Amino acid sequence: MHLERFGGHRAAAGLSIEKASIEAFAEAFAAHADANLADEDLYPVTKVDAVVSAEELTLPLAHELDRLAPFGLGNPDVTLLVPAAQPFEPATVGEGKHLRFRVRQNGRDAGSAIAFGQGSQLDRLRAAGLFDVACRLKENRWNGTVAPQLVVRRLFDTPEGYEALRQRLADLWRAGEGAWTPEARKVFAELGLEVDSGRRRRQLLESETFRALLVREAVALPEAA
Repeated sequence: MHLERFGGHRAAAGLSIEKASIEAFAEAFAAHADANLADEDLYPVTKVDAVVSAEELTLPLAHELDRLAPFGLGNPDVTLLVPAAQPFEPATVGEGKHLRFRVRQNGRDAGSAIAFGQGSQLDRLRAAGLFDVACRLKENRWNGTVAPQLVVRRLFDTPEGYEALRQRLADLWRAGEGAWTPEARKVFAELGLEVDSGRRRRQLLESETFRALLVREAVALPEAA
């Protein structure tokens, strides 16, 4: 045993160790980690509660989500995902520590976004490309105005092939049922497009078949280039 005392809970941990035991403990700790952790265990995971479109990011929705408070360890704040979004007017604030930009999806302005502690990603956002934005929707009061604001948790690169696959499915939908492929039919069914066109339009990433097609598309792209 290398530790004199140890303890903790889900949010914190602590230990006591003799100075002479630190090196041996570090070696044993690293060996245990190597034996028990796979590469995928080391990637941070962001849990998303819902996939939404830009047009849904409204002040009433922000107020509705806030009714789920108080938020904490046992009741985490709601995380939304805005897929295939384009950041524009990116800039840093707070002496370069934070990132501020506006979010646009399919030509629609989704409003302002703030990414605390992510100022180092400014050049990444300035480059051409689309991002899947994991965020929390909040009310922002500033200079006498009240507006929804996206508080960004993480920015993911939109998978290659997303736009091409989205356009292909849109073309098939417009062409009519006779033109649908079996996979397109499954996507439309999973999104409920055939059942009730009057209800909330679900996002493509909510379809398991679409996600599988997207993975296959990404794998096939290098071969097709």
